[in-house]
Amino acid sequence: MLFLFSLTLWVDTTGVEGESLQTAIDSLATVPGIDTVILRDGTYHLAINPDVNGIPQGLFLKDSLVLMSENGAEKCTLSAYHSDTPATHVIVCDNGATSIWIKGFTIKDACDYLFRKGFSRGSGIFAASSSPWIEDCIIENNDSYGIYAMDTPSGKEITLVNTIIQNNVGAIYARNASLFLKHTKITNNWREYTEVMVLDSSFITVFGGEISDCGTWGGAIIDFSNSSGFFKQTVFYSNRNATPAGRLISAYGSDLAFNHCIFAGNITGLHSDSSKITAESLFVIDNGGVVTAASNWDTVEISYSDLLFNTYQADTEFYNNSLIPFNLENNYWFYTDSSSIRSLIYGPADFIPFGDDFISGLPSGPSYCSSFGNYYSDYTTPCDSVGQGDILYLLFSGDDSDLHMREVVPVLIRSSCYPGGVVVTLLETDTSSGIYKGTAVPVERVDQGNIRMDDIFQRIGVNTSDTMFIRPLFFSSPEIAVVYNAPRMGVRREEICTVVCGDVLRLPFAIKNRNAVIYDVAGRERRVDVGERILNLTGLPSGIYFLKYGEKSLKIVKVR
Repeated sequence: MLFLFSLTLWVDTTGVEGESLQTAIDSLATVPGIDTVILRDGTYHLAINPDVNGIPQGLFLKDSLVLMSENGAEKCTLSAYHSDTPATHVIVCDNGATSIWIKGFTIKDACDYLFRKGFSRGSGIFAASSSPWIEDCIIENNDSYGIYAMDTPSGKEITLVNTIIQNNVGAIYARNASLFLKHTKITNNWREYTEVMVLDSSFITVFGGEISDCGTWGGAIIDFSNSSGFFKQTVFYSNRNATPAGRLISAYGSDLAFNHCIFAGNITGLHSDSSKITAESLFVIDNGGVVTAASNWDTVEISYSDLLFNTYQADTEFYNNSLIPFNLENNYWFYTDSSSIRSLIYGPADFIPFGDDFISGLPSGPSYCSSFGNYYSDYTTPCDSVGQGDILYLLFSGDDSDLHMREVVPVLIRSSCYPGGVVVTLLETDTSSGIYKGTAVPVERVDQGNIRMDDIFQRIGVNTSDTMFIRPLFFSSPEIAVVYNAPRMGVRREEICTVVCGDVLRLPFAIKNRNAVIYDVAGRERRVDVGERILNLTGLPSGIYFLKYGEKSLKIVKVR
């Protein structure tokens, strides 16, 4: 007769907490069944288990183990930090382990010594020849990849559920590995000269979640080499390469499929070399490019998608350098004539038939607008004027067409310098909030020579004194006006008093030493006679002016 036992151990931060935790785990090695170790709140320093060179490797997890926190990732941290020698990894999963469950931790501070020598093996979680289940974790601030996976056992996969991978020097490295990501957010991971995510002879499935605000000075954000990937209901937003010559996704000898995904606000697009890319039901807008094919062995098929403009300028968005035509049939292009669509494509492509309106059922954003405005960085205080170096903080409130994804709202910004305008995209704050936020940066330009690059990098060219007109692109109203080069950081509508006057204005407050400043709506300083409680506006034409005196502001409407 076989008796299976399992134990549950509780560990706290008393004493040398890392070694105590390892001792607790090791004590379960001879206990049959799946054992559980629960960690109470606190920080557990895991610069333990040194290798032959004396460098700590982190916490070793055996097979058939549940490692979980008592109260979640916000209250329980596993750290590789040590003032002398931090650990290379935070967690190391045992070779051959296929039943490890890691739940509810912040995992941080791994130090990649090999990366500094030209290699890369450090990570938040190291899974060689193992297949851990990782759930409700925050993997952040590691000096290398958040996840390093290699040689996943046949028929198994490394699973991440409801996990955030953020602020690491790289997100995921996989070699001969299989991964499944569900509702996982990969954001703000940056890597110098190499890729943020590497898939080498590996397979990845991504369901839900997002890849956003990641960047690299060279290479691609995601690099596939002899690998396969499937993405469903995934948002790719605001990923940054140093230049548009970089790539959002690079595929060599790989097979990638996308379904019901959003690509918005990325500097670059997909690059295919001897690969196959198939996609259906995409919402694509405001990227630096869409797809480039580099060889005669590439297959690109995109159908039943909204392939809207990427830069708002007239440019080429699909580059096919192969002899095999892109299959781009049954898409909506924002344009409804074949010559305009053809101008977006370089090389052979089949794009007829095409739609004459948005494709139904896609994650296309809100159907109505309840409010729209420009704000201070708190997204609470309205702001209707900015100065040099300021940022536009745009907020749209409406509804949500897909409750399972964070969607986007494109916003058109025009100025006298860029009268045709540029477009920026605002991202929904949550999957079903109906509130969309984003930024744009006014930059002074003398002509339109930089308009395409400014459009890609979310900038609007302005003259030294200008007014920007801003509205959600697919809504005729509301359109707001934001003055550039007015008093720096704008006029707070909630705190400002508006007065209507003729040539003489009696002020509601006293001005000492006559040191108030008057601006017109173009941001130009205007000279007027200033008394302690009187402004003489005789020399000014009718119009709107702003008075700034210390912390006080006054909006003046002069009439004849």
